[in-house]
This record gives sequence, C-alpha cells and structure tokens, in this order.
Amino acid sequence: MVFLHSNGVGTARAVRIFRTYGSDAIALITENPYRLARDIHGIGFRTADTVAGKLGIEKTALIRARAGISYALTEAMDDGHCGLPREELLGLAEKLLEVEQPILLEALTLELREGSVAADVLDDEPAVVLAKLIRVVQERIPKRFGLDPIRDVQVLCPMNRGGLGARSVNLKLQSVLNPPGEKRVERFGSVYTIGDKVMQVENDYTKRNLVYTAITRGRKLVVLIGQKKALAMAVKNDTSRRRYTKLRERLAVRSAAST
Repeated sequence: MVFLHSNGVGTARAVRIFRTYGSDAIALITENPYRLARDIHGIGFRTADTVAGKLGIEKTALIRARAGISYALTEAMDDGHCGLPREELLGLAEKLLEVEQPILLEALTLELREGSVAADVLDDEPAVVLAKLIRVVQERIPKRFGLDPIRDVQVLCPMNRGGLGARSVNLKLQSVLNPPGEKRVERFGSVYTIGDKVMQVENDYTKRNLVYTAITRGRKLVVLIGQKKALAMAVKNDTSRRRYTKLRERLAVRSAAST
C-alpha cells in the first residue's frame, strides 16, 4: 500500500490492485505500470501514466507509446468510432501523448504483432481497431474466473455486419479458440469444424431489447464491451414490452450486499 500511495494511487484503487495482483503487485507494476489500465476496473491510462512517471518512465518510452495506442482508440470509441484509419490514429495518439510519430509507428507495429489491436478496413481505408473482445474471451475471463472460453463463454453482438459484427467476431474467435482442422464442412462461405458452437436463430431487431437479452443470458458472469453512449441509449430504450423479472430488485440487493 505504501508503494502505491507514494506513486499517486489512492486507497480504494490500491485495494483493488492488491486484490488483483496479490503479493506480485509491486513487481508487476514496476515492470509495466500501464497494465493497470488494462487489468484494474476504474483505472484508466491517465492514472497509469501518472504512476509510470513517478517510477521514472520517460514520455518517449516505447512501453508508454504502446499503451497510448489503445488509449487513443478508446478515446475515439467514446466519440462513437469502432476504429480509426491508421493515419488518424497516429495523429490522435501524437496529440494525446505528445510523442513523435516514428515512436508511435513502432509502437503500433508491436501492438499489431502482439494482437492488442487488430488491422481492419473502414470505408476502404486501412484501419486499426481494438482487439479487446478477443482478449477478454481468450485470456481474461478464463484467467480471472476459471471458465473455459469455448464451453462456458457466449458472445452476443448487436449487429451482423461490420468489423465488430457477429460474422467478423465469429471468424476471429474460431481462429484463436478452435481453428478448423482436416475434418471440416464448408457452406455458403463459412467453415465449420468439430467443437464449433452453432446457433440457428432469426432476430427481430425492431422488437427485442438487445441489452436485456444479452444480460439475462448470463448464468454466472456478464461482461459488457462497447461505448458508454451506445449503452446509455440502449438502456433508455423503453419501446419493448414490460417484463416481470425482479431483475432490478435482485441487482439492488446484490449491490447493497457488496458495498
């Protein structure tokens, strides 16, 4: 706790950090303080950057530039973007981090190679999008909660098309979790292999409340990934019929018990 306090971290955040990292907290943070923004709920890039500065990490350090790439994309998502054209991303990162583009270009190359961000195409331009969803399913949920990413995790998307639509997400998840082997079936441009999950559904997007549908499918855990503005708009959607579920009361009781 003294280590974190001396590096600009308040008590509440320090408690969350030690709950997550345990006795390895000092070593992990000293090695890469920017992991705080990735691993700890409620801690963003700015807080992690403050800690990094107190630990002596220079503003031009490659480790800072790499974390700043994801930070720039997150800032763009708050404005409604799912990704950014490559040059726009580098320009935004340069403005936010006050770091020259050659360093950012090297950082972006490393982030793409490691899979922290992903290359895509937006409006026929090369673009970069966050690979947060894949990392959450493949690494963070299994590590934190001991769940099997294939057997226990279900991903629901509010759309079919686009870089973050169900079709693209299905292909990416299949490639990292269950790559097609020799025994496969190809139909209508899709490849199915042993162990794939298949759902036969027809969604009526004019009638179904997507947030309600997604949250009530979770048995033990629900993780929401997206833009705060989009979630707020979905929550305010009151056009669907009322459902008697006691969900609000149950959430209130759970929230009160955890505080």
